[in-house]
Amino acid sequence: MTPAKKRGCTPAVELREFHVPYLCYVHRISGGVPHFEVLPDVDHAEAMTMAAAILTQRRDGLRAELWQDDVLVGAVAAARTAEVAA
Repeated sequence: MTPAKKRGCTPAVELREFHVPYLCYVHRISGGVPHFEVLPDVDHAEAMTMAAAILTQRRDGLRAELWQDDVLVGAVAAARTAEVAA
């Protein structure tokens, strides 16, 4: 029994499990400030899939980093096709 229940009090707010969201940073070839997105509440595998999809949407994307709080939890490199001069 919690101390609040022993006193006959009911908490005003029900405590729920808190999930730190995944943050996706897409670094650009040209440098500068990376593109940033907060991902919805998904598992690690889905977050990696989403980071790869976000990277493909950025023509100048070099790599996508997946962070959870201050921990780097994954990275995806862009697949580059060498352009051949005709």
